[in-house]
Amino acid sequence: MITKADIKNYFILTLAVLMCSMLSVGAQSLQAPYAPTQEEMTQPYPFGGLKDSLLTALKASGWLNLRVQASADKLIIAFENRIYRFEARAIKALIKEVAPIIGTRYKTLALIVLNRNVPIMGLSLSLEAWNGFLHDAQAFPVFANSIHTTLNIQADWQLLKDQPITQTGALRTEAYVDPQLRMGLGGYPKPVLVQINLLPTANLYLWRGAQLKAQAIVPTFNQLPIPEDKSIRPGLIGINQYFRLPSATFMGLSAGYFTNYTYGLELELSKILFNGRFIWRNKMGYTGYASFPKRLGLEKPVPGWQVSSLANLDYRSSVEYRLAKYNLVAKIEAGRYLYHQNAVKVSVVRQFRETDIGFFGQKSSQGANYGFQLSIPILSKKYGKPQRFQFRTSKSLPYTYTATQYVVEDYQSGNDLYLFLKKLNPPFIQNQLRNSLDW
Repeated sequence: MITKADIKNYFILTLAVLMCSMLSVGAQSLQAPYAPTQEEMTQPYPFGGLKDSLLTALKASGWLNLRVQASADKLIIAFENRIYRFEARAIKALIKEVAPIIGTRYKTLALIVLNRNVPIMGLSLSLEAWNGFLHDAQAFPVFANSIHTTLNIQADWQLLKDQPITQTGALRTEAYVDPQLRMGLGGYPKPVLVQINLLPTANLYLWRGAQLKAQAIVPTFNQLPIPEDKSIRPGLIGINQYFRLPSATFMGLSAGYFTNYTYGLELELSKILFNGRFIWRNKMGYTGYASFPKRLGLEKPVPGWQVSSLANLDYRSSVEYRLAKYNLVAKIEAGRYLYHQNAVKVSVVRQFRETDIGFFGQKSSQGANYGFQLSIPILSKKYGKPQRFQFRTSKSLPYTYTATQYVVEDYQSGNDLYLFLKKLNPPFIQNQLRNSLDW
């Protein structure tokens, strides 16, 4: 049974997460008003006029958390995409939009891609090569080779971070419905049992780096003999905050009700090396058991929450290497998972634009397992312009197949730090922009 002391400890730990978040808000709110530099005032055309034109056009298109600044012969734009499903497609669209406005005034266009108003990666390209490509399609290789992506964005971000934000992405809610597919082995006459759920989800973007998520699980088709899976029940419910630390290091904090009947706190720390080709990732959770409705084995569940105290400490560390030329990621992970399971996992994943196909093997204290994982995109490629409340389609349908019953039990906290670090990996984005002719 959960005790008052457990509730108190959980409240204190959750409050600590929120306090860290509030400190982040305070740091970003101390923004100086924009004032043109002496260098800008001596340029052939007023920078203020160009800046206003860019911000007006980008705001009308729906880009969020916009900042614009110039440095010598380079124009720098920071933006966040909630318009397109695929980040590479979003970057292409923004380049096409701003290049005609900039013209030939600057030699270089630099972009900083944000997520929840946190800078993730940077990109630069030659505007001269872009204009050459517009007039001669045969000049695409020259333009493509001028595109460079990087995690080293400190210099450009220093020029931008104190600029006022145009069209903030904070205090906006997006709602969508994720599909969930599960399969299990049965007997005669149904050798394969299928379960299909719909997961209505709402994300509320709070301050910089913070997101509140609420989700429900609605069963639509179920052949698995699990009584509680026939009930409408809560999915992920919690708050997540992440920060970008110096030297391409990212930290995420999560608190709430997770998947796999788990609640608690989670800390994640990811160190990215060699411009995204190598990632060292560490996760630690302090969790307890929770379910709604109450589970009674194979008996019909009863209404109400069933909650244990916070008593489980899980941790795992992983390293992954990206073979940039092929968008191939090899990963090894080891640690302690739910229910005191010690395990080692090895996986290889290939990214085909928005589709991921991978294979994995794992060895735990209970036994060995292997299988494949797949994630395919779902229509549509482009959403509407972000509103204060917006409904969009789901981004993808994931599925994992395991060959044996020795499954390493784990949970998801709703922290998508790893996901968008993969989707915004600099070599991956550079490959998509350089190798595609659908400009």
